[in-house]
Amino acid sequence: MRQSSCIEHTGTSTRATNQAILKRDLSAGFMNGCRGVLLLLLMAALYLCACAAAKEDQAPVSQIPEKASSPATTGLPSRLFPTFEVAGDSCHVFLHPNTKSPYFGPLVKSEKLKRLDLQGSWIRVWIPRLRVSGWVIDTQVLEADEPGAGPESVPADFLSTVTVIVKRANIREAPTAQSQIVMVAKRNQEFWLLNEKEGWYQIWLPDLKERGWISGKIVARLRRQ
Repeated sequence: MRQSSCIEHTGTSTRATNQAILKRDLSAGFMNGCRGVLLLLLMAALYLCACAAAKEDQAPVSQIPEKASSPATTGLPSRLFPTFEVAGDSCHVFLHPNTKSPYFGPLVKSEKLKRLDLQGSWIRVWIPRLRVSGWVIDTQVLEADEPGAGPESVPADFLSTVTVIVKRANIREAPTAQSQIVMVAKRNQEFWLLNEKEGWYQIWLPDLKERGWISGKIVARLRRQ
């Protein structure tokens, strides 16, 4: 009887141990399954966000223009570009955005310049007095309130462009997704770049003879020189 009792006790203990192991394995499996589901949900959310960014400010198919126009080849009036002025007494102009590049100057303090492009801490400017373009360090110039509207034009060789990379794109009155749409562009349509602000590019619309803004996420940017 004692032997039978010991065997029964041992069997009961073994079953309890097996049940505990089974519960542990089930719990571990459940946790791993939850982690897998959460990982899949996270990947799906990231994918949807990427898709949403790619579709940002795209226009309905019905609004796509029939023909795409290219920017004029002669250049643009300098009055369309933001005005800057020399902040100090010694502002050198470099041929390339690099301090080891050849340079000329210095420019005189308060001389008015036109901002053409931006690369890191460098600003590409057009100098109306000399009718040449070059690069200056951003700390050496300041934005100016004066329009600086002169009759001269900036040659096309010094200008940058943006090209639409989606099927259709809204061009807006201001650099926000809530502002009024002034035009709808189509894939591969190219525009002159005038300015940029918080991920938006201001461009010239030759057909409308006015400026507009397009999201930087749906265009490719090209600097000619």
